[in-house]
Amino acid sequence: MSSKKLKEKTAVFLQVRLNSDRLKEKAFLPLQSKSILQHIIDRLLLAKKLIDYIVVVCPEEDKIKIQKHLKSYSDIIIFGGETDNVLKRYYDANKLIEADIIIRATGDNPLVDIPHLIKALNFHIKIKNDYTIFKNLPLGTGIEVISSYALTETFKNADKKYQLEHVTPYIRENKERFKTIFLEPEKFFQRPDLRLTVDEENDYKLMDIIYHNLYKNKPIPLKEVLLFLDKNQKLLSINKDVKQIKVP
Repeated sequence: MSSKKLKEKTAVFLQVRLNSDRLKEKAFLPLQSKSILQHIIDRLLLAKKLIDYIVVVCPEEDKIKIQKHLKSYSDIIIFGGETDNVLKRYYDANKLIEADIIIRATGDNPLVDIPHLIKALNFHIKIKNDYTIFKNLPLGTGIEVISSYALTETFKNADKKYQLEHVTPYIRENKERFKTIFLEPEKFFQRPDLRLTVDEENDYKLMDIIYHNLYKNKPIPLKEVLLFLDKNQKLLSINKDVKQIKVP
C-alpha cells in the first residue's frame, strides 16, 4: 500500500441504518469480540493513508446510538441525515466534508475487501473517473468510488424512489453523462454468486462461523475467507436461499 497522500480529498461514506426491515440493528450484531460495524471500520482503517475521512452516514434518529457504539473510534465522523432519501444524506454529508472523491460502503458488509478498494480508488484517480467499481466480486465485498461531480449531478437529477434509496443507480443508468468503468478482479476473486453480506439471520449465521474460525484480532483477508469456504462448501447452504433485493 502506498503511503503517498493523494491530492484529491477522499472520504469513505459508510451507509448505516439501524431500523432494518429484515434484521434489526444488524450493524451492532457481534462477530467474536466486535460488532459488524466495528469490523467494517477496522477494515477501512487499513486504507487510512489514502483516505482523509471515514464518515458514517446514518438517519438522524440513529446518530446518538451509533456515536455511543463507536465512542472508542476518535477519528470517525458520524453524520445524521435523511432517513429514506439516502442520496440526499450523501449530498448533505459531502456539503460538510467537501470531498472530491467519495467511496460508498455499507454497514452490512463485514468482509469489505480493502485491496480491491485501494485498486479501484487508485484507478479512479489515475483516469479522473466519475464512477469506478469492481464487478463480479463476492456479494458484500466491494465498494463504489464516486466523484463529487457525479454525486452532485445525481442529486440534482435523480427522481425515482430507488435512485434516492440506493445512491448510484442513476449513474449506472446514465453512463453517457459520466466517465464510468467496471473493473474485473483476478479470476480467483470472481465469485458473484457467493453471498458474504448480512441482510438476514442466515447470512449472520454464516458470517459468525467465518469469524469464529478465521478471526485473530485483525481483519481477515478475503483470500483466507474464500479458501476456507472452498474447503467447507457445505457452509454455503446456510444462506443460499436468502433473496437479494435487486437494485437497477
